[in-house]
Amino acid sequence: MLNSFLPSVVAFLLSMVVSYILASSELPFNSLDVPGKRSLHERPTPRLGGVAILLGIIAGWMVAHATQPLVNEFVFFAGAAVLVAAVSVADDFFTLSQIARFIVHLLACGLVLFGCVYENTGWPLLVFYAIATIWLVNLYNFMDGMDGFSGGMAVIGFSALGLAAWFSGATHLSMMISVVAAAALGFLVFNFPPARIFMGDVGSATLGFLVAGFSLWGINEQAYAIWLPLLIFSPFIVDASVTILRRAFNREKIWMPHRKHFYQRLVQNGWSHRKTVLCEYVLMLACAGSALAMHYYQIVAPGLVAWAVIYLVLAVVVERKVRDRVPF
Repeated sequence: MLNSFLPSVVAFLLSMVVSYILASSELPFNSLDVPGKRSLHERPTPRLGGVAILLGIIAGWMVAHATQPLVNEFVFFAGAAVLVAAVSVADDFFTLSQIARFIVHLLACGLVLFGCVYENTGWPLLVFYAIATIWLVNLYNFMDGMDGFSGGMAVIGFSALGLAAWFSGATHLSMMISVVAAAALGFLVFNFPPARIFMGDVGSATLGFLVAGFSLWGINEQAYAIWLPLLIFSPFIVDASVTILRRAFNREKIWMPHRKHFYQRLVQNGWSHRKTVLCEYVLMLACAGSALAMHYYQIVAPGLVAWAVIYLVLAVVVERKVRDRVPF
């Protein structure tokens, strides 16, 4: 029993300690997140918290592998995650081109597809998986713009995904996912509003990649269906996807920095970071809890229809309130 929790405990403690060190140290200027056009914070803040998350994840996975040897896919998966993190660290310091990042993300995606899902998947689906992975990497980066937001989504989302894998008997997959949730929780201790440290690209890109990777791996092992990770992480997926579609419809340059995500507009309408993120946590917990119930009791269609209606109502309410500058 102890061996099951030890990897997550190690991941949490190491991530928390490294986050504290990085948040408390005098760091070079280029490792600070300076407020910009898409920022909601007002002062330069250390942005290498993703390194703490990554170190916690790697340490937790190594402990898991030592106590209970993981499947062969672990090597491909861990290597791909480190590859994404490495290019993100380089980008934080040297500002790499979008093409360079895209190529590395594609290589990492190829490692996961080859090592974890290739045998049972045709080429059309592999192409779809690759596109979805690249989108999730960028999506998580887009949504990493508020204290405690991305870290909270990681803690709640990966915890729920790990439970779903455990319900299905995929214990090795559940253990690896739980380590990610624990590492994110260690970081969240110092990222909750008012944040002392941000995760930066190394954190957001790695977590987005892990969302895609664990989704594909779990689907391939029939631990859960595709709708489950989509619903669990829908607070991010819906906000980012609707926002980019709306901006494209309005003929805006979708690649330019902006502050038009729903969570950003709530803050601009007068909500504090803490109030906004706590309300987002309620939404995340509702999505995660209902997804697990739907998965366990196999009541999928009614639940998905209900959530489609809920998101439509939420979008309309937020849109009208923000447009008319009416306090919530």
